[in-house]
Amino acid sequence: MNVLKLKSCSIYFEDDRFTNLNAYLSNSQYTSITIICDTLTYKHCLPLVLKRIKNLSKAHIIKLPNGEKSKSIDVVQNIFAQLIKTQQSKKMLIINLGGGTVCDIGGFAASVYKRGVDYINIPTTLLAMVDAAIGGKTGVNFLGLKNIIGTIYQPKCIIINTNFLNTLPQLEIYSGLAEMYKTQIIGFKKMQPINLTNKTLFQQSVYNTVKFKVGIVLKDEFEQHERKILNFGHTIGHAIEGYYSQINTQILHGEAVVIGMICATWLSYHRQLLSHNDFEKIISTIKNNFKLTLVSKQYFSALYLLMQNDKKNSFKLPSFILLKAIGLPIIQVEVSKMEIIKSLTYYNSLCK
Repeated sequence: MNVLKLKSCSIYFEDDRFTNLNAYLSNSQYTSITIICDTLTYKHCLPLVLKRIKNLSKAHIIKLPNGEKSKSIDVVQNIFAQLIKTQQSKKMLIINLGGGTVCDIGGFAASVYKRGVDYINIPTTLLAMVDAAIGGKTGVNFLGLKNIIGTIYQPKCIIINTNFLNTLPQLEIYSGLAEMYKTQIIGFKKMQPINLTNKTLFQQSVYNTVKFKVGIVLKDEFEQHERKILNFGHTIGHAIEGYYSQINTQILHGEAVVIGMICATWLSYHRQLLSHNDFEKIISTIKNNFKLTLVSKQYFSALYLLMQNDKKNSFKLPSFILLKAIGLPIIQVEVSKMEIIKSLTYYNSLCK
C-alpha cells in the first residue's frame, strides 16, 4: 500500500518523512516552486512540510482565504498576478497543500498559466484525499454553479499522508466519509462499516477508495462514460452547495452529497430499479453514520433551477446517477422536477 499509478501521475501513500516527495523534487529541474495553501493549512500543515522537505526552503507561498468562496475567478486572477509578479516561468512547479478547494483552484491555475505548468497535490482533508485531489478535475465556481468553469489536467504526483487528518475537526472527517460510502454504494458489492478508530484499517479503507477511483479514471479520464458514476449524489448535492453559498449558509461538500445520495437512492427505489433490501441497506447505513439536517421547502424551486444548469446535463432535464443495485449504477438518467421535490421531501422525513 505505497503507490498507485494514474498514467503519468504517481499517487504515494506517505509517512511523515515524505520520502517519495523528497525523491521526486531532488530528481526534478524546476526553476522555482510555488506552494498554494489556505489560511488553515498555512498554519497547521505548511510548517511540517517545510521542516521535512528541504527542497522547499525557497518556495514562494500563496495563501488563499479559507473556504469554498475562494473558488472564484477573482481568486484565480490574484494567483496569476502573484505568479507574474514573482516571474514564474514555464518550468515552475505548483504544489497545492490543502483540501478540495485548494486542489481544485490550484490545479485550475496550473492548467492554464502559460498554457499549463506542472503541479502536485498534497491533500490535507479526507475529502481531498479520497476524491478532490484524485483524477485531474480542476475548477472554480461561477454564478452559484459548482465547478462550472474548469479543466481536466493531471498532476505530476499526489501525496497522501493521513497524519494531516489529526488537524481536522470531526465534521471535516465525516465530509470525507460521505465520499467513501459513495464509493461503496456505486463500486462495491456490499457496504461495510469504515473503522475510524483503527489506523491500519482506516488507511486500508482510504487506499481502497482511491484505488477504485483510479481504476475508473484510467478507463475514462475525460468523463465520457464510466467516470460519470462518481457523480452519484452530486446533482442535488452540488445544487445545495451552490444555493447555500448564495444565502450565506455553511454546508460542507460531504454533508450536501449525503442529502444527494439519499435522494438518488429514493429515486432509484421509486422507479422500481432498486430492490427494497438494497434501498434499506443504503438508507440505514447513511442514517447510522451521518447527522441529517432539514432542507427548507422554500429552497426546492431554487435548487431545481441550479440543477437545470448543472454541467453534467446533456438534455433538458437534470441528469442523475441512479442504482439498479449496490455496486451497479446507471448513468445519465433524466429526472423531473416533481420527482426531485418528492425525493427531497422523503429526505426531510428522515430528519424528524
